[in-house]
Amino acid sequence: MAKEISAWVATAVAVAVGIVITGSAWCLWAMVFPVIVSLGNNDDSEDEIQPIDKL
Repeated sequence: MAKEISAWVATAVAVAVGIVITGSAWCLWAMVFPVIVSLGNNDDSEDEIQPIDKL
């Protein structure tokens, strides 16, 4: 979850800087990248409880 939030924050900052520098709203297309990353990381294995091996 923290990776997704940091990806959104980093992308939002980069888009804001890009809009200020270029003066164009085309930089908003960069907001698609976190969506692609979150769809690609749709692995639910982190949410599963892993069994503890007995010694």
